[in-house]
Amino acid sequence: MALAGAASPPEEDCDGYYYGISGAPDFVRALRCYEAEQRWEMLIPMHLNGEGTPADVGRAEELLLAWQKQDPSQADSLQVQAFRTIIDERKQHPGGPFAHVDFCDDVAGDTVNMNSCAALYEEMENAKLRARLAKIRSGLTAAQGVALDKVVAEFKVFQLAEGRRMYQQYIDGTIRGIASFGQKDFVRDQFSTLIQDTVERRGLQPADRGAYEAADRELNQVYRDDLRAYTDEYEELFKDGSKEYRDLHGGHVEKYKKDSKDAQIHWIRYRDLCAELARLLYKGKKAAFDPALSMKTAVTRIRVLELRNDPIGPGDEEKP
Repeated sequence: MALAGAASPPEEDCDGYYYGISGAPDFVRALRCYEAEQRWEMLIPMHLNGEGTPADVGRAEELLLAWQKQDPSQADSLQVQAFRTIIDERKQHPGGPFAHVDFCDDVAGDTVNMNSCAALYEEMENAKLRARLAKIRSGLTAAQGVALDKVVAEFKVFQLAEGRRMYQQYIDGTIRGIASFGQKDFVRDQFSTLIQDTVERRGLQPADRGAYEAADRELNQVYRDDLRAYTDEYEELFKDGSKEYRDLHGGHVEKYKKDSKDAQIHWIRYRDLCAELARLLYKGKKAAFDPALSMKTAVTRIRVLELRNDPIGPGDEEKP
């Protein structure tokens, strides 16, 4: 019996064990963890793949039936249908060889599970970035390390704000969550490349005042065009929409403007912290070029790409 006020044991990270998010994968531990939590969607592929246990299509089928019994709403789900197809094919062709089954890549088919997989992917990539940043920081001076920490902290705030902006951009679409995750992924990848090129490899490209001002003008234009396009879409919809439609969606434009402004404010802080870091990293090259101005130019050009990025892509799902 637990004592009153005693701390609860920390929750296990089953996905962390399986995917090796913070270390090497541990399938045996992951299997026990998923069993304790009755994570059917992960137990089934582990028995199909032979991960942490011998491959056993019969056991995988038993787990599928147990899942349907425990949660009848899953009976006709896309996930259950996908698992049923895989299991039936393996029963018809015993002995294989069989392809590895990954839940996110091969099974997840509805919005809820796709969002969960996107969140998992984000966690995995963030873990990789943390490890990369720790390695880079170990080679910096104390002052440079502190400056990098400030850049990373503000970048995280900006990244979240950018995710909210993209979520609002797709607010009337069923994949708005996927769009948000996709934009955060894109922003993270741009940041990772920037840090590798300019901090780890010391490859910052010199830029003069004219180059920076040109990049800044382009950014301002792209920012205005994005807001105008979003506003025009809803104004057109409001012309033919009912009063109920206008009442339900009327606040979207102002919300998007707010989210865009918030993201841009945090981006400016992040840009300026990057410039301060560049001053420390390249102080021996001040005679050759302006490190802060060059870094601001590089970050501004990246921001143009971020604002132009569509994480869903044309044809996948229409915006409002």
